[in-house]
Amino acid sequence: PKAEKKYKSILSIDPQHGDANHLLGLLAKQAGNLKLAKSFFSTAVTSNPEHPQYLGNLVKLLLQTGNAEEALANIGKTAPPYKIDIQLFRGVALQHLGQLDEAIQQFSDILVLKADFAPAHFHLCMVYRLQNKIDLAISHGLKAIKLSPPNADFQFQLGLAFAQKNELDNAYSCFEAAIRLNPKHAASYGA
Repeated sequence: PKAEKKYKSILSIDPQHGDANHLLGLLAKQAGNLKLAKSFFSTAVTSNPEHPQYLGNLVKLLLQTGNAEEALANIGKTAPPYKIDIQLFRGVALQHLGQLDEAIQQFSDILVLKADFAPAHFHLCMVYRLQNKIDLAISHGLKAIKLSPPNADFQFQLGLAFAQKNELDNAYSCFEAAIRLNPKHAASYGA
């Protein structure tokens, strides 16, 4: 409430203020008011279209609410090659739209610029698994885990790839690691 008042007072002076809109969007999302959060995030993005956090939170919200096409439209048709985070959002939106080859290309382009970018390897693991290219999925899943601090989602996706290849001992180890890292990782319990 105190922070909200402060941010709203900033907006009374400058309605396009990026940080105030972004932070009010985070508060609205936390309160479960996704429509209001979208409005604040959209205004923040309008104030600075290349700000990765503004765009990232808008895209995540749009994907969470099933609006992948709108997410992709907000990213634009081409992500600047120097903005790896924006390229990642574009790839995730393409993945959600089922445009898997385009998503693979986007994630691969990121790795040309930054070969040790674990989130790109993680998403390649997911997409290759969906395409039943399991050896590629496992390869990228292992790289994501090696490059990243411990991450339950990375372990879970790698576990799914191992399970799909019928390497059940490896899959089980990954699911156990995901649960160890995040005991509330519900998907790992059902895997």
